[in-house]
Amino acid sequence: MTTTPESDIRTARDKRTLARQLRHLRPGEMVVYHMGHLARDREINGPLAESIGELADTAWSLARSGAGVLYQQRLPDGGFAYFYEARRQ
Repeated sequence: MTTTPESDIRTARDKRTLARQLRHLRPGEMVVYHMGHLARDREINGPLAESIGELADTAWSLARSGAGVLYQQRLPDGGFAYFYEARRQ
C-alpha cells in the first residue's frame, strides 16, 4: 500500500459520493469504499446491501479498467477497510 497520510483518505458512503470523490482523486490518493466484511455485508437484506454492492462494483469496475488499484487492510475488530487508489501515472 502507498504512504498516503490517513488524513488524505476519503470515505464513500454511497454511490453518488464515491463517483464524486473518484472524479477528483489525484494519482495515489485513496477512497475507502467499505468497512466490514464485504462478501458477507453484500448478502444482507435491504437497501444497505444494495448500496454496498454498488460501491464495491464501481470500485471493482474501475480497477479492472486500469484506472486504479484495490486494497484491503484488516482492522483491529476483525473486519476490513476496503480501499480504491487512483492509479499513479
